[in-house]
This record gives sequence, C-alpha cells and structure tokens, in this order.
Amino acid sequence: MSGKQFWIVLVAVVVSGVIGGMVSDRVLRSTPAPAQANISGLAPEPGKETLVAHRLLIVDEQGNTRASLGPWGLRVNDPSSRANIRLLLGDGDTVLPRLSLTNGQKGSGTVSASVAPNGVPYLMLQRGGKVIQCSVEEQYAHLRIRGTGDGGGIRLAVDEDDDATIVLEEADGQGSTGLRRLADGTGGLWISDSRGIQRARVEVDSEGSPELRLRDKDQQTIWSAP
Repeated sequence: MSGKQFWIVLVAVVVSGVIGGMVSDRVLRSTPAPAQANISGLAPEPGKETLVAHRLLIVDEQGNTRASLGPWGLRVNDPSSRANIRLLLGDGDTVLPRLSLTNGQKGSGTVSASVAPNGVPYLMLQRGGKVIQCSVEEQYAHLRIRGTGDGGGIRLAVDEDDDATIVLEEADGQGSTGLRRLADGTGGLWISDSRGIQRARVEVDSEGSPELRLRDKDQQTIWSAP
C-alpha cells in the first residue's frame, strides 16, 4: 500500500467513526421507556421517567431486603437487629392505617398508632407484656395501663360530659375499685368483689352531703350512714 493510499484509508476510518458515534448517540439517547407504558389509564408524561410496579424492593450489598413498598404500605427493617418500621394502609378490603416502631431486640418495646374503620384513633406502647393503650372515641377519651399477662390494671376515662373516672382492676377484670367525679360536683368511691358486685360505696351528692353504704353478696344493704 502506497503512502497516499494509507492516508486515504486513515481519514476514512476517522470520519466513519465520528459519523457512527453521532448516529448512535441520536438513536440511543431517547426518552427512557417506563416499566409499563400504560396501566389503568396512567401514561408517562413526555420528558419524565415513570416506573410502574406492583412491588418495589430495596436490598443491601448482601442481598438482604431492607425496605419494601407495595399497595399495602411501606416496611423498613434492619436484618441484623430486626428493628423495623411499618406504615400500613390495611389488609385486603379493610382500611386500617397504622404505624409501628420496634428495635427488634429481646425485651424491647413496641410503639404503634392506628385509626380504626370507625375513625377512632389508637395509640399503644407495649413491652414485656405490659401495655399502655389510649383511644379517643366519640363519647369519651380512654387510657388503660395493664401489667404482664392477665394482671390487673388501671383505667382512666373522661366522657363527653367531662365526668372523670379512675378504676383499679383485678386480674380477672371483675373485682375493682373505682373513683368517679362528675361535672356537677358530685362524686363517689366504690369497691367491687370478684363477681363485679359493689360491696362498698361512698358518695357525695350535689349539696355536699356524704353517704356510706355497705352491701352483702346479694347486693342487700347491711349498713349505711347517715
């Protein structure tokens, strides 16, 4: 090959490389296609990337699932400590938005908040069988503290008339000691046995007069004063 032919071939290679690069850049540099172009009438907007998927998983370098997103909600977890955050919308046809937090360690606690289908919000703190629950219903606000297992607990409530009640419950939920203060200034204290029958009661009426009454197991008054 002569020198002149060599230079002609070299120029042709360079020019063809430049033209090929320009063509490939124009062809390949198009708007990224979505995972699915159209689903349920949802089409990607021009110039914007769209991802349509039933479920999205995020994994770490070891392939462990760290987060998942789907129609039911969002879950984020740490495989090493089992700590997790859950933001759920419901199960099937039941709409029950709720948020729960836990660090996953043995003996650790859990915090959860939810809204029932009837619109009542709930908040619960739980650790080792001990539970604190509170809710705000249509007619009253309620707080309950329970011990481990079937142990006794405390209930506090304020109703729509601003009447306040505190109840100390036994393990079976029957025996109790309660204190109630009404908005009109009256109030009372009662003690119930394991069958739920009030055996002793102290009341103060609207005029400030006290009354004490004791009852037997058949709810018959055995002593009262005045």
